[in-house]
Amino acid sequence: LFQDDTAFGSAVDNVEEWSTGAVNIAIYKGYDGPITGAAAFGNNLFIFKRSSIYRIPPTDSFSTTSVVKNVSTKAGCVAHQTIQEDENGLWFQSEHALQRIAPSAGSTGFSVNNMSRWVKPIFDGQNRTYQNRSFAIYNFDRNEYFFEFATGAKERPSRGLIANMAVDNR
Repeated sequence: LFQDDTAFGSAVDNVEEWSTGAVNIAIYKGYDGPITGAAAFGNNLFIFKRSSIYRIPPTDSFSTTSVVKNVSTKAGCVAHQTIQEDENGLWFQSEHALQRIAPSAGSTGFSVNNMSRWVKPIFDGQNRTYQNRSFAIYNFDRNEYFFEFATGAKERPSRGLIANMAVDNR
């Protein structure tokens, strides 16, 4: 559960207990606005703000002493409905591109990659006022990320992109 820039967790082994034993963790309180999305991937909990991404690595228990690590201060998620997992990463919409978090050998253990550079002219036509209304799904059978977004003066998603990640394994 998330509110503003705080992540909340119920008591351990009791999803109905939100007072005694419950947890709340401020995610860089006062920086980059409220939490815009979250997803579990690679045994980590990724927490998105508009222009930044954080992760809580695996621990025995989620507590107020859980370590919050910075993944990116250059990209965040503007529409939680666009966060989708594929076989090797976690897709999402940032302010300027479709991005994907993937495991890496770097210091954070994950990298954030721009996945929309080839369709930038189409992506640039989006209505930035209504970016938070974008949505996506990931089709595992076809290995495709389907993304819908508003364009021009439209308030609702009106254009779609399909990112086909299939690899010829012959």
